[in-house]
Amino acid sequence: MKISKLSLLAAAFTSFLGLAESSARLATESTAGISIPAESDEFVGPFSSWTDVRAAYGAVGDGVADDTRSIQRGLDDLGKPGRSPVLFLPRGTYRITKTLVLASRINVSIVGEDPAGTSIIWDGEPGGTMVWLNGIAYSRFVRLTLDGKGVASVAVEQSWDMKQPHFDTGNEYSDDTFVDVEYGIHGGFKGGGFAETSIRRSQFLRNSQAGVALGNFNTLDIWIWYSLFEDCGTGVTNTPGAGNYHVYNSLFRRSARSDLAMGNTGGFSARGNYSIGSKAFFVGDSTSNPATINIQHNVIVDPIDSAVISFGNQGPGRITDNTIRSRDLAVGPVVVWRSLIDSDVTSLGNTFTIPNPLNSNGRLTSIDDRVVRRAMIKPVEPALPGRLPRFEREVFEVSPGSGAREIQKTINAALRQKGTRPVVHVPFGTYSISETLIMPASPIQLVGDGYGTILRWEGTGPGPLVRLMSPSKVTLREIQLDGAGKVDSIVVDDVDQPGSRVYMGQVELRSGKRTNLFVNGLDHTNVQLEDLGYAYSPDAVSIKVTGGPLSAGGSRTEGRTNIFSGASSGHRISYDVSGGARVLVRDLWY
Repeated sequence: MKISKLSLLAAAFTSFLGLAESSARLATESTAGISIPAESDEFVGPFSSWTDVRAAYGAVGDGVADDTRSIQRGLDDLGKPGRSPVLFLPRGTYRITKTLVLASRINVSIVGEDPAGTSIIWDGEPGGTMVWLNGIAYSRFVRLTLDGKGVASVAVEQSWDMKQPHFDTGNEYSDDTFVDVEYGIHGGFKGGGFAETSIRRSQFLRNSQAGVALGNFNTLDIWIWYSLFEDCGTGVTNTPGAGNYHVYNSLFRRSARSDLAMGNTGGFSARGNYSIGSKAFFVGDSTSNPATINIQHNVIVDPIDSAVISFGNQGPGRITDNTIRSRDLAVGPVVVWRSLIDSDVTSLGNTFTIPNPLNSNGRLTSIDDRVVRRAMIKPVEPALPGRLPRFEREVFEVSPGSGAREIQKTINAALRQKGTRPVVHVPFGTYSISETLIMPASPIQLVGDGYGTILRWEGTGPGPLVRLMSPSKVTLREIQLDGAGKVDSIVVDDVDQPGSRVYMGQVELRSGKRTNLFVNGLDHTNVQLEDLGYAYSPDAVSIKVTGGPLSAGGSRTEGRTNIFSGASSGHRISYDVSGGARVLVRDLWY
């Protein structure tokens, strides 16, 4: 059982401080009339290997019939031997009257067809819990709306009761909506932890207590990106409770108490967020304990309280490049940081609209802060990226039990569909790979059914398991690649076209011989990795990146490798970066 966590922030070889904030945009470009996401990715599915809750279990989804029993039967079967690890909810409104429970599972997914048109609504007892995820790891819950109708208390309780496996870790919520409940995601309140979880492009609407609430000291590394918190009591909090979180590029409107709150201390960050009309932005209780807190590049507009940022811990706190436009009659201070002992705060490059903005009872350093007239600040609310788009790509199915040659033939067949970004789908199961799978330079997607789709090396050659020939647009998603300690898992090399990109989402890399991922000699390719796992390679460098000839010669190139959110363990060296390569690692548990 996990009993401790460590958040890792390693940023190297880049001077572009906005890189993390811009890297997950969902801009699209057109190739031969086919829309292709320029960054981040798209949604594909459903596949024939997924279990349809209507077809298999008789759910109705008309908002009138009670679908509790049908969905619960689907959850009971989900991921069991011989059963699909993906439960699919087609467009519809699914009325439930009792808590849905998914317990002690790993590598499973609950997927809605359309986040705007696939809803689970509560019609049970007041104060109830809609969904309880108990001991669920390396799984995803996406494209769903959970509507408590102002009656349910909790939309999703992700809390392990510690009676059966697993520790709740490595999960993803994306493109979800949590509406009219007290709590949207309520994690770590039943004894066990709730950790290494990413929440992306989700909406928390009228969550009267909190959008996301953390319950204990092992509720750590909650990473929130591009999400909306509107008319909530608090957006994200660990009080009453414990744990830590990081919030990026999210939008807060009219939080009744504060956008962000903390009680027990830890490592926190809030970067690139926008807040309008909330009572306060980030507040914390009084304590003599330290807390590393980074508040960077946020825009805070017309808060109700004069003190927008208010803490009672020691820090160290770093407040950098924020813009805070206070209300007309507000008075200073805007930032109050006073602990029971003293505090350590650095304020750098911030813009305020009222004098005397900073107050601390410890060491306070202010550099390049300024006070301007309120009328000089004319903020524009940012547009959050939409949910992942779904295109009607051609799907090439790999037959269950196929070997390397059969899978390669399927890849080659898909490659003949030039410009359409076809999908090669590998259903759940373990596949013995005896020859390197080659993905030449072409827009293509290799997609599994989650970590239950395993490609494992069984050959005698030098490998690697998968070689990516620096494709112009390639995606690997929801799949596990296992080098079995004999070969490297993935090598990205060869042709290095300007504008080329490799994207990996929810990819697990296991047991590489020398490395789990080798990005070899690239100047132009953008390698984007999200919710990545890499582990169990005791003699290996887990991630190795070398720059191409231009980078090695000192030229600044557009190529970079970004790793956002995930976990790693059991290797000799985490990262080996050389030859002028640029690498950013953010939010990794090791």
